Amino acid sequence: MKLLEISLKNFRQFYGEQTIEFSHGDKNITIIFGENGKGKTGIFRALMFGLYGSTHIQQDNPRERIHLVNFLALEENLNMPVEAKVKVTFEYHGKKYILERTVVGFKTGERIEERIQQTKLNIVDSLGNYSADPITDKDEISRTMNEILHESIKDFFLFDAEKIETLAKSDTKVKEEVKNGIVKLLQIDKVESAISILKKLQSSEKKRVLDGSKNLDLTRKQNEIDELKTSITNMEERIKLKESNKVSCAQEITEIESKLAENEDVRRIQEKHTATKEKKSVQQRLAKSKQAEIKNDLVRNGYNLVMKESYSSVKSYLDQILVDQKDLIPIEVIEKSLRDKTCACCNNNLQVHQENLQHIEQLRQNYKRSELTPLISLISSGIHDFSLEEEEIMDVINRKLVEFREIKQGIDEIDKQLQQYNAEIQGKAQEQENLKQLESTLQSKKDMLHSLGVEIESLKTQIKEKEKEFEAQEKAFKRLMRENESLRIDAKVLQIIDDLKDNFGKVFNEYSDEMRHKLTTETTLIFKELIDRKDKELINRIDINEKYEINIIGWDGVDITQDISQGQRQVVALSFITSLAKVASGGSADINFPLFMDTPFGRISGNNRDHLIDNIPNLTSQWILLLTDTELSKTEEMRFKSTNKLGKWYKLDQITTGHSKIVPMNIMEAMATRG
Repeated sequence: MKLLEISLKNFRQFYGEQTIEFSHGDKNITIIFGENGKGKTGIFRALMFGLYGSTHIQQDNPRERIHLVNFLALEENLNMPVEAKVKVTFEYHGKKYILERTVVGFKTGERIEERIQQTKLNIVDSLGNYSADPITDKDEISRTMNEILHESIKDFFLFDAEKIETLAKSDTKVKEEVKNGIVKLLQIDKVESAISILKKLQSSEKKRVLDGSKNLDLTRKQNEIDELKTSITNMEERIKLKESNKVSCAQEITEIESKLAENEDVRRIQEKHTATKEKKSVQQRLAKSKQAEIKNDLVRNGYNLVMKESYSSVKSYLDQILVDQKDLIPIEVIEKSLRDKTCACCNNNLQVHQENLQHIEQLRQNYKRSELTPLISLISSGIHDFSLEEEEIMDVINRKLVEFREIKQGIDEIDKQLQQYNAEIQGKAQEQENLKQLESTLQSKKDMLHSLGVEIESLKTQIKEKEKEFEAQEKAFKRLMRENESLRIDAKVLQIIDDLKDNFGKVFNEYSDEMRHKLTTETTLIFKELIDRKDKELINRIDINEKYEINIIGWDGVDITQDISQGQRQVVALSFITSLAKVASGGSADINFPLFMDTPFGRISGNNRDHLIDNIPNLTSQWILLLTDTELSKTEEMRFKSTNKLGKWYKLDQITTGHSKIVPMNIMEAMATRG
């Protein structure tokens, strides 16, 4: 999909007719620059309305009414209809699509009424031929758009800064969005639909069989299965609710900490507190790693260390026993000596020394194989090896114990520091009554967050137990079906449906696993390109796990998703979005989906901005940005121009209240208004 142009007429702040052309090809960056309140989000809203007919965007309260018709045009035409229009032109698979949506507004007194009018879609083939008639059926237009870029996944490619940050969080809604994005883009939703149909068929067939059989045992067993299923569903709903509460609680904690940080002294202490917490996290991981090393050493050598005081007397005792053994000299050595008439141990000529020959013959005659001799030899050998290595082993273990103790002492010191910072923050906050209340609320929210986590884990454990019980009851139900002579055919039918469902599920899971593995690899590679060098060492990889959560794995294999900064979180989300598009494009270096971003740089550091500017134009076919003056300083401007990818840029000028003008600018002109 390639965006070519968007035309606005009396839409939101954009009075009259105005147009933006989007650049593509080698010069694939388009920048629309404007200060807050001048209409950047209005352009984003126009694109959402033009493509999908959406009157609300993600940041809106869905219960609040959003006006689309320009207020200035309504004022000039009181009691008269005013037409607002958005026309989006784009290409897809060699065809040009011209999609036009209209809304009519009326203003009477202080009351404004708006009505969505007819939608038109014209399709132009590769030879420039228009379709005979425009498509006006809303359902057909919706189907066409969903085949190109499905509405349920549009937010992966057309999004604002809030969406970028949300994607790297682990709440239930985000998991569903990530799963939906993978399923839709990678075209495995049809398999998922087939599984859903088979589940419904299985349920209806079971009901038919039970209604017809009047078998009380089967009915009782099915009731038990249904109760278990309901119980599992209820617990899953409770988990979703608690996870939602957990996200809300975490957001409240962030907001409270932000308010506390408004106090300059508190903010400085909190920065130290955050840095110290990160330091503690690193030290804890080091301690865990060192503890594992010591444990492995003790597993390998613990028995030797416990028994070493007895080894001397044990070896002497074993040596005495060994001397008395009848198989001290191996039978193979004795027989070789007799056969060769030469002692295999000392090379003595037995034909010359007959007395030695007689002694060896006597050894052969008296030889008795014993199970004890090899065991004694093995134990003696082990004792001997340990005696050679004992000093080195003890040195290694002692050194690691010292290192572990030093790490633990370091953690204790860090804990004291954290306690001191907490006391200082509390002391500063209590200087003002509202900060006192915030401090109290903060602690209660942290306690609530912890409790919710414990409750969620408890419910997950209960679900696992219920699922085991559910499987056992299903097996019992199938056994009862097979044992009932009159239901054998029905049992086979249900088994066929069950097998089909399982096979489709296996195909879905295998393909989904393969795609998740590809996404993990691609997301990690892209992240390494986009992130600042110092953060590359901190983060090892980005996982898309079996629950469709985006997990950030640290250098030591520990999940640090909740520990990274907001800026790092946004880079993770951008990496996921671009990798998703790349995998959906069959691994092509040129992703054929545009990236349309509203205010993407707000929380991203300078170095990471540079990496994004340098690399994203090479990862996508189009990059369209709506930027504020704080996001486009002279530094960013120079960086954009140095890529040689900047094709078009526009400036939003506010003429009067309710009238913003889209001004096309020469890319050689200065853009930034700030240093």
